Amino acid sequence: MARRQRAEAARTAADFHERAALLTVGTAGAVPTVATGLADSTTPSREQRRVALVHAGANTSYARQALRAAQREAAPEPALP
Repeated sequence: MARRQRAEAARTAADFHERAALLTVGTAGAVPTVATGLADSTTPSREQRRVALVHAGANTSYARQALRAAQREAAPEPALP
């Protein structure tokens, strides 16, 4: 029984680290994309500015959600009664 519990705990820890790595890569990739979108928003075409701002907003929203998910992942689990 203890062997099975240790194996499950190891899988859970590995899953946590994989999710954390994916969140880190995704969030790190969103930051330069937001900066590029904001830089593109200075172009003279109104349509190009609109698309750039939509992309920057979408990536900012993603980054915020990813950071919240990472915070929830890192929060300690409540003790069972």
